[in-house]
Amino acid sequence: MPKTLSLALLALLALAPGLPAQDEQNDVWDNKPLGPTVPVPPIGPPRVNRELKANRVSQNRPGAPVLLAENGRARAAIVIPAKSDDRQYAAAERAAGLLQAKVRAASQATLPIVNDGDQQPCRLENGKLRVAAANDVFDYAVLIGDNRFAAENGVATKDLPEEGFLLKVVDNAVCIVGDHDSAIYAVIDLLEQHGFRSLWPGELGTIVPKLPTFAIQPVQVSDAPALHQRNMRSADTYKPRPWSLPADRQDWFTPAELGPYDDYGDRPLTGLYNLKFAPRHMQNWAPAKADWSLWHRLGGSRKVGAGHSYGYTWEKYGRDHLDYFALLKNGSRHPLPADKPQRVQLCFSKPEVIEALANDRIEALKAGTATAAALSPEDGGGGNAPCMCVRCRKLDVANAEPITLPSGDPYAAISDRYFHCFNQMTEKIIAAVPDAQVAVIAYSQYRNAPLVTEIHPKLIVGFVGLSYHDADYNQNCREHWDRWANKAMRLYWRPNLFYGTKAILAVYATELARDIKHLYQTGMIGTDIDTFGQDWATLGLNYYMVPKLLWNPAADPEAIIQDYCQAGFGPAAAAIREYFAEVEKISRRAAQEVSARAKAQAMADADNDDPAKGRLHWAAFSAAYSQADYDRLHAILDRAQQAAKTDEAIPQRVDFLRAGLNFTAIRARAFDVCFQNPGSKEDKIAAVNAQYDFFKTLYLKYPFAVNVAFLGWWDANTWTKQGLKITPENALLDR
Repeated sequence: MPKTLSLALLALLALAPGLPAQDEQNDVWDNKPLGPTVPVPPIGPPRVNRELKANRVSQNRPGAPVLLAENGRARAAIVIPAKSDDRQYAAAERAAGLLQAKVRAASQATLPIVNDGDQQPCRLENGKLRVAAANDVFDYAVLIGDNRFAAENGVATKDLPEEGFLLKVVDNAVCIVGDHDSAIYAVIDLLEQHGFRSLWPGELGTIVPKLPTFAIQPVQVSDAPALHQRNMRSADTYKPRPWSLPADRQDWFTPAELGPYDDYGDRPLTGLYNLKFAPRHMQNWAPAKADWSLWHRLGGSRKVGAGHSYGYTWEKYGRDHLDYFALLKNGSRHPLPADKPQRVQLCFSKPEVIEALANDRIEALKAGTATAAALSPEDGGGGNAPCMCVRCRKLDVANAEPITLPSGDPYAAISDRYFHCFNQMTEKIIAAVPDAQVAVIAYSQYRNAPLVTEIHPKLIVGFVGLSYHDADYNQNCREHWDRWANKAMRLYWRPNLFYGTKAILAVYATELARDIKHLYQTGMIGTDIDTFGQDWATLGLNYYMVPKLLWNPAADPEAIIQDYCQAGFGPAAAAIREYFAEVEKISRRAAQEVSARAKAQAMADADNDDPAKGRLHWAAFSAAYSQADYDRLHAILDRAQQAAKTDEAIPQRVDFLRAGLNFTAIRARAFDVCFQNPGSKEDKIAAVNAQYDFFKTLYLKYPFAVNVAFLGWWDANTWTKQGLKITPENALLDR
């Protein structure tokens, strides 16, 4: 143990068992844990208890409004810092572009943007700021970024908290500064105060008020996020890139069909190929997602990642160190299948494995090829499973919570084994790179908090849990989170949050908000939510809720929902709120029925060890919708259409929601015929093809309603168990 190890940590690690001595029968596979039986502590109140408190402060100031636009004419110019490579310049330029575009959309006036460089566009006249721009002199100004006038009036970046912003009206100027990229957050805040919204990506979900006169009242607003990592994969990480198809996919689509940029990623592209849908219909899909994510301030100034991280090990160590790898039930230590070793599992009880893996991460950190040290094992699959040799099983607490191994055998949770080894790796890494970020996810067979092993104080743990399609699973996750909150000093939330219903209509925004508040109060330092699936007509309200609470956990969930309904549906807002309330009731009932069916089936489906994957759960959730439910929901949407018939966009938004409801009924029929109440082969084919017929309608009319590209990828396996698959004969969209 290095001398740098603190006495406190020595005491913590002393509670954990040491690595077992070598055993002559080490290569004996069995499903009997060989560690101690220990008292299971009660859950108890979580250790951390933070106050729910908004950071936003808004106060009125004396003076007259600042006019941005009036009767189609620009009345103000936007001033940003002199051009440079500085991050603050890039943030100010981006914020200015957004403000200019939104003011033009609302008022038909284009505010000029000028740089506060050598030309010195700003001057004071009789105490008022004047700006020379576009061959004119403007009486009003929006100053974005640090400048002398703003600084003299108490507006400067140096005074801000992390990711904070300040907007202050000073006489005839609006002064905006932001830490990190936060100037654009100030602009978004300003626009939202004037009625702009982004409900879902694309034009239909974008709310732009008509403002012939666009005026900003004298005000001072400051804000900063509660969490500095607000990641919802994958839209906010999107960057346009040229296509680079693998050799075996070069003939999938023509260049004209693909378009110039990769807008989707590997899985959706595979789905489009399976469906024979030309990807050109989804061009600019990912940029629209990215715009939505930016508007809702996703991302953040900190990045903690702890993804699966040992996919390289077979290639590096397999030839000379077979003993580094997991002993499988077949007696082998070779990954399965042999030609796909990326999900190989390791024998973590071997000191040589700990040393090698820690050194790999130290080398990457020192070389700058990694910004953090991720310790998470691979997903498994294909026959790969945790090592079940004698040495490993001696690290497993005998009375830990029951789990099911990928082999189908019962066992005890292996959290103590894994986190004992993760602690050692963390200590080695920190000793070599003291400021390193070391992180791991609590997942799968090691999702539970360890019973004996304490957690290294520098190890960041990402909790994988909460998915609102199974009530019992969710309650179990809440209990496990509370145990983790009493174990780990640094904890973030890394759920497979929106996978559970496979795009079936579900509203759980209120329950989700309650859980986010609890996670924040009990120590959550950030999020890495997988996967933000882009099913906006069925799950959109849930998506909308999350970033609001990540920025401000004190926000009122009902106020967020009411604002969504009012901003997007105007005179139909009351009916739309009723629609969401009804769907939320059905979703709660469905989650209860999933739990009941899972118990009745004794988790017979192998996928049900992770309820986010279990096919039984998709079918059981969709089966909770009765014909009476569909009739009632359609009647509510009919009333919404009637209330909104004088508005051009609102009826389309109601129809967008109805598309999600129709999709749910059609997909539920396919699930029922194929899984719940199996019909004839002909019935199955008809039901499956009916949903693909509707996929075509969604893809061409409402591409953001349901992510049919992703479902085209997922469904290639879903129906295979029924002897069905997507084939060219099922193709619906001519190329």
